[in-house]
Amino acid sequence: MYYGKDNERSTAPRHAGLILLALSVFFHPGDLAGQMRMNSPDAPFELSISQRNDREKGILIRVNAAVDYRSLIFFRKTGFYQADLRVYLNIEDRENGEVRGEVWEESVAASSYMDTRSISLKASVKRDFPIEPGRYRVGVIIEMLGSSRKISREVDIRITGADDDAVRIENPVFSMPGRRGSDDSPPAGELRVSRCDTLSDNFIHLQDQSFLEFDSWIRVYLELLAPTSLDRGADCDISIKISDRGGRVKFYNTFPVDIEARSLVGLCTDINADELEIGSYDLSISAVIRETGIKTERNDSFDILLNRRLLGKDFPRLLELLSLVADDEDLESLRGAPASERLEQWNQFWRRRDTSPGTVVNEQLSEFLVRLKFALNTFSKSRPGWDTDMGRVYIRHGRPDRMLDRSGTSFNYGSEYQLWYYDRMSIVYIFRNTMHGGEYRLVETRYY
Repeated sequence: MYYGKDNERSTAPRHAGLILLALSVFFHPGDLAGQMRMNSPDAPFELSISQRNDREKGILIRVNAAVDYRSLIFFRKTGFYQADLRVYLNIEDRENGEVRGEVWEESVAASSYMDTRSISLKASVKRDFPIEPGRYRVGVIIEMLGSSRKISREVDIRITGADDDAVRIENPVFSMPGRRGSDDSPPAGELRVSRCDTLSDNFIHLQDQSFLEFDSWIRVYLELLAPTSLDRGADCDISIKISDRGGRVKFYNTFPVDIEARSLVGLCTDINADELEIGSYDLSISAVIRETGIKTERNDSFDILLNRRLLGKDFPRLLELLSLVADDEDLESLRGAPASERLEQWNQFWRRRDTSPGTVVNEQLSEFLVRLKFALNTFSKSRPGWDTDMGRVYIRHGRPDRMLDRSGTSFNYGSEYQLWYYDRMSIVYIFRNTMHGGEYRLVETRYY
């Protein structure tokens, strides 16, 4: 999957959030300086482009854009608000300079003015287009009809086809069933692999490959494209492994498939997410064609932010995470709830903290999950990011208003420091890289 770069700055909000438990995160770690450098990309909208292979239509690209409601121009209608968009797609062949274009219109409806100002709701634009193998520059322009506002992004991509001597693994798509509590969930401790022609419409894509459900499971759909050099059918062994960031293998399975030259094989990998602790995980896929030596590998990653394990075995961890944003009195009901009532107490906890109950999104919960994901992806070194000093401060207060790096200053010659200023609270947190190993420890908190 390819992620777009900005073509122009916009007034898009810095945070994205939760839409019916689908998370989209705009924060990225950015440049590292010491432990991290938190640069906010002023992205006009989120853009991803992925390759798909269809048995009937051939190679396709899927253009998927998501625009925050606050970046749209809504007009009041009878009983609702509406934003009308015109989407321009430009596909430039980088090898011969040829350009093709597409244009279409979309409408977005919001039930209330509060929803139009939400930092969490998004308008989704998704289309498939046929394409040949090669290198392309893809540009997307979104025009707000009824106004002069336009926002745009572009991305360079490479589209692959069948090779003479290579087997390809294309397009891993992370999803979960749209119906909660599905009976098809894999057994505990099992990584299930099966052939499937396509990803069912009953499955919902995991935004930013983040799982945050108490009663569901993960399906990863991928496609195997066989080489053209095969003169007859062959056996191919697929190996799939899931490891944590410490390299410890959590799931492993192998699956044999029969392939033919130029054939396309779809595979579904089902994961019981309740077996995993919250954290970041690596998915490794390898394919080896027997008796030929032809092989390939592909790696991807995903995050577990919420799952049923947090309501059971890891319940103390859930309480510890919530203690970063709540005091003991706020957690009293949840802490004392029996296992059967913990989910309802969790929901009530966040309802009490919802500052805009008139919207469909609980933005306080959204912000908590955004911060948790950022802490996991940015501060995880020898232990989970949420368990580090920097991670805890970030989850509690969010992004610092200012950051300074200090090295070899009057604090202590030869030491490295990072200072986080929260001007709105007149607090500065001082972190020190005491062991020069990349994890900063909180050494002092000052008020100014």
